[in-house]
Amino acid sequence: MPTPKTPTKRSIAAKKHAEERKQRKLHVIAERRAAAQGMTKKEFIAEIVKGKFRPITAEDLEAEPEVEVEVEVVVETKAPELAEKE
Repeated sequence: MPTPKTPTKRSIAAKKHAEERKQRKLHVIAERRAAAQGMTKKEFIAEIVKGKFRPITAEDLEAEPEVEVEVEVVVETKAPELAEKE
């Protein structure tokens, strides 16, 4: 029996990225369906659990277009006191 390979940083990052994409798509689908029903996402998910609405399937996730990620850009500046000393 072969020994299992140790996951590389790259493979770990790829799995993490795939999971994050899946989570973003789930949230987008749930928010859109909830809005169509006039509910909050939390209420809508509770109704899915109760069986009132169909669950979000793997086919739904595959059909959902890629969700853009909001990126926060941080710009570091020197404090005015430090800039004057240079």
